[in-house]
Amino acid sequence: MLALSLSSPLLAGALASVLAFVPGPARAGQVPSDDALACLLPVFDSQIAPAESKSDKIDPKAAEAAAKAKAKWWRSEELRAQFAITDAQSTELDRIFHTFYASLKSGMEDVDRYHKDVSKIMAEGSSSEVDVLHAIDKLEAAKASLARTRMLMLYRMYRVLSPDQRIKVKRYQEQKDAVASAPR
Repeated sequence: MLALSLSSPLLAGALASVLAFVPGPARAGQVPSDDALACLLPVFDSQIAPAESKSDKIDPKAAEAAAKAKAKWWRSEELRAQFAITDAQSTELDRIFHTFYASLKSGMEDVDRYHKDVSKIMAEGSSSEVDVLHAIDKLEAAKASLARTRMLMLYRMYRVLSPDQRIKVKRYQEQKDAVASAPR
């Protein structure tokens, strides 16, 4: 269930993809992105649209592997050259990512679990409002914790890049977002 991606056209596909560049609205399991930092990583989004037919289905393992490969843009030779990422910067970005990975994965699992709890309690319709509010509070606290962790990671990654590199990464992300949000 956990495919790390920037929750929309960003970590939907090192966080669209272990996160792929895709800032989007806050949906269950998604974290809203910050314009200044969203260009660094995509948002976590484990939801995949259902396939129309058998031939349209995607192998989840292959999709996750592709997402992970796309997520670490700081390791891609093509993108490193485009953004002028040095070996030292790539190593530092990777270190930062791995420092936060377990916390982000755990946070996503918490959000998913609490979202299921809220959905279940609301569908049953027999719980008191107090119980529903308590479940919603746990879900929102998990989302806030995940967002805080993600934003701290993005901030640390942001500091590794030069101002010119930040601009290039942001432009790249905006182009990806425009393509991802274009009508099909």
